[in-house]
Amino acid sequence: MKIKKSDLEILQNAIDKVIADNPNAAQDYKDNGLSEKRFRWDVLRATKLNVFGDGRGTHGDLNLYAYLNDSHIDTALKHCLKQ
Repeated sequence: MKIKKSDLEILQNAIDKVIADNPNAAQDYKDNGLSEKRFRWDVLRATKLNVFGDGRGTHGDLNLYAYLNDSHIDTALKHCLKQ
């Protein structure tokens, strides 16, 4: 995994809060025929973290796009959600 440990911890904590507030969400997505990937990215959106900073001109809560692409971020989301 290419994500920095400090960024992963922030992401994990935010995701844990979303899941705690919506414990049945994963099963609801599955029951409605939605993909696990859709679930992961919707959970990321639900954290309300701005991860779209590039570390240069655009800054976010996490500047993940300064050093990651969508595939790397999805791998981190899989790790956080342990799917």
